[in-house]
Amino acid sequence: MWRNDAGYEHARRGAVSNGRKPNRFPDVIVRAHSNGDVVAAVQLAKERGLKIGIRSGGHSWAASFLRDRGMLLDLSQMNGFSIDVSTRTATIQPGLKGADFNRALLTDRLFFPSGHCMAVSLGGFLLQGGFGWNSRLWGPACCSILGMDIVTADGELVHANESENADLFWAARGSGPGFFGVVTRFHLSLQPRPQVMMKSDYVYPIEVLDDVLRWIRTMQPSLPLNMEPLLFVRRDMFGRSGPAALVTAPVMADSREEGREALALLETCPVLGKAVMREVDIVTELDGLLQGAEDLLYPQDAHYARTTCGPTHRPTTCFPACAKSSRQCRRRPRT
Repeated sequence: MWRNDAGYEHARRGAVSNGRKPNRFPDVIVRAHSNGDVVAAVQLAKERGLKIGIRSGGHSWAASFLRDRGMLLDLSQMNGFSIDVSTRTATIQPGLKGADFNRALLTDRLFFPSGHCMAVSLGGFLLQGGFGWNSRLWGPACCSILGMDIVTADGELVHANESENADLFWAARGSGPGFFGVVTRFHLSLQPRPQVMMKSDYVYPIEVLDDVLRWIRTMQPSLPLNMEPLLFVRRDMFGRSGPAALVTAPVMADSREEGREALALLETCPVLGKAVMREVDIVTELDGLLQGAEDLLYPQDAHYARTTCGPTHRPTTCFPACAKSSRQCRRRPRT
């Protein structure tokens, strides 16, 4: 779709998951469905002198793939995968969402350290290193890449691994949107699925936030590597009005006993008695962890916004700021 074609603006805005859409306009948007489409797109860009921005799932907060002029190469429709249980490996296309991939792996009790949001596709996630579930234990997700199929700037499809095109293989793992090629397929190693996933949730009033932060900073080095400590500060959590701090720490363990032992460390908070909500040793699954985060932090049709609020016009971060008008939506922006 060239800039004046029907459907261009819908495709441009739809490429960005954030409700705030950048005012950047590529000359052409290409939706690829195959390696051949990607090769043809790169060759077209080469012929016309167009720089290329690449989108896998559009979850980038800054929408770094959406640039003025040039080409937006959209890989979101390339979302296929195959799994080899015997070798504990898989091949995936960049548009595949990590949540969908782990659902498919569940049947064979396998796991991949995908991102913490349901909407994150694996292409951009892996190229930027990929700090995913259980990455404190397994390392960033890019450490699980065995090889990649890459369309180079010359429009040539090559394979890269530790022994073949090793320079491309090295550069891709952590390069992010600046990688000088289009990865059309990743070859990955998989992990055995943890036997048990558990968590505990604590909500603290904002008045004791400093105490909670000091405690977490002191305690974090002693936490087991299969435990992921998280702290979120926002308004109106779990039906309670006003700002508060949520402390949670999912554990991926080999048994419930191991999970409970790890979660017991959260009971050492010096202001535990001031928690306004305390739910401990909850057995869950990955979809439950993802959906809980989605509901709390990334509600549908909403986005974070930097706004100017109040009589002093002091910049304040408001959430959720809805893409609809405040009259249409019950989730009105609060300052």
